[in-house]
Amino acid sequence: MSRLVVAALVLLLTIGGLLGAAAWNRGASRAFTLTERELALPQLGWRYDSHDSERVLRLAWRWQQRAEPQDARLWLPDARLRELGFPTGLPAGSSDAANFYDRTLPRTAWVAFEYDGPAWQAVAAPLAMRSPYELRTGSRLVPIDAGLDADRLRERHASSAVLVLPAVIRMHYRNDAMRGPSVWAMVKTIDPGDVSVPSRLRDRLERFRSSNPAPFSPQTEATDTPYEVTVRVGRLGSVWIENVRDR
Repeated sequence: MSRLVVAALVLLLTIGGLLGAAAWNRGASRAFTLTERELALPQLGWRYDSHDSERVLRLAWRWQQRAEPQDARLWLPDARLRELGFPTGLPAGSSDAANFYDRTLPRTAWVAFEYDGPAWQAVAAPLAMRSPYELRTGSRLVPIDAGLDADRLRERHASSAVLVLPAVIRMHYRNDAMRGPSVWAMVKTIDPGDVSVPSRLRDRLERFRSSNPAPFSPQTEATDTPYEVTVRVGRLGSVWIENVRDR
């Protein structure tokens, strides 16, 4: 058998394997309806130029409260952090704690993001007093659990509207003058956080882009332009858009 034939067979097997993985990923997908609050369309979140370049939306999640030590340790306690491979044995009050935890490398894990559920309601209560506008416009995706096995996470939260996505988690250390030293972990980024918009749906979103010139941050995705996005999340954590409509 010639080298050319072998190379062709290898190429065909590779393509077949990729197509099979894609079918497996999409075949077990779950549909969700999100809004502009979770898939915002500000100028910096809509990448385009004069040519037919890729359009993307960025997933936004509720991170402010989940980034506070007291709240973070409720959903990422030491036992969960150890499952993810983080060291937790050094007490926060140790003289070496700051250097030790600040140098701990981030880790990629599966994170369960609950949509508009009890975790969001718990966040919304204090937010209503502090920032009514943020309450009305901010994302309702809230991280509630993490693990190394995506299927196990999905089973654990099968009865809730939960998106299981790959994300980067990192440790933090802080020595507060009033509260003392704290060690906790939080979601740094969703990986990947960008969701491509199919070419057939781009025209529907173009008018939203032009009417929402507010600066964009992955965590503060405020917009007053109402629309809904139907997405699916595959077993491999990939997210794709199926439909966009006015809300």
